[in-house]
Order: sequence, then structure tokens, then C-alpha cells
Amino acid sequence: VAWLIVSAKDFWKGVRQSIFIGGGFNLFVMWGLPALINIALGGTRRASTLAALARKCGIDAAGLERSVAEYNAIAREKRADPLGKLPDLMRPLPDGPFYAVNLCISNKFAPAQAFTLGGLIVDEATGAVKRRDGTLVDGLYAAGRAAVGVCSNGYISGLSIADTVFSGRRAGRVAAQRPA
Repeated sequence: VAWLIVSAKDFWKGVRQSIFIGGGFNLFVMWGLPALINIALGGTRRASTLAALARKCGIDAAGLERSVAEYNAIAREKRADPLGKLPDLMRPLPDGPFYAVNLCISNKFAPAQAFTLGGLIVDEATGAVKRRDGTLVDGLYAAGRAAVGVCSNGYISGLSIADTVFSGRRAGRVAAQRPA
């Protein structure tokens, strides 16, 4: 279950950016149109308060309000984000209205079903997958966008191919040297 919760200002900015994506028709069809379809048909919700939005999304209202209050405090105080968001990109979420864009895997219009971006922490020298405590998972390696190369400001297919070739080759070399 995943909801992208944004202010009305940022929601409409995203809609405009999806329509006027730049880069021509191909980028619009590849990125802008799917985002707009998800917004229109994927179950986007709107509410004037976080509690009301939470109810519409079927999530815990108190938990959402607490999470946003904690995030806003961290952003205002310019503290390190526990989830790793860069401090210069952190901005407090203003008062409503709020929008929740449905990114749930069960949403057939959500673009996240197309491919994996990030998620695994790997040893940079070997491609071995790390646990949260930093120890390696024996015999498990990651390649491609699951391991490296999280996109920003657009997606270029050739970069994914390069990430896959590099990280796959790195992991393959190390795995091939393991005892049978």
C-alpha cells in the first residue's frame, strides 16, 4: 500500500509538469500520460485535512498526522531526515487541502508496476545485498535498477541498460569466484 501525499500546490504543479513534460511527444506518452491516467483513474483522493484524507485512503488518521508533524518539524529545524531525504530538498507540508495519489501495487493504473527502482542496499565493491545491520546476505547479489541508478528528473532507458550491465557484471564476477 502506497500513497503519495502532497499539498494542493504541488499536486497541480505535478499535473502541469505531466502535461507539459518537455522532450517531445515520446516523453509525454512514456511518462506524462501514464501519470495523468493514474491521477484520473487510479483513485486519487482530495481532502481539506490530513485526518479526512487518511479516512478516504483507509489509513490511520492519527499516524498520518503524527508522521506529517514529525516530518514538518525536521524540515523546519533543518535536521537530518531519518529516511535519508536531502536537507535542502525538505520543505514542510503546508496546511490543506491535500491530495493522495494512489501508488498501491493493487492499482492497475499506478506506474510503479512497470519496473523496480532501487530498494536494495548493496556492497559497492561486490553487488552483494546487505541487511539493515550492514551484514551481507550470503549468496544474494543485486543488479540493475534494483541495486543502483535511482532516477531523478526523468528516466532514460539507456541508463538502465548501463546500470544493468555494470552491476550485473560486477555481481557475476564475484558470484563466479564463490566456491560451489
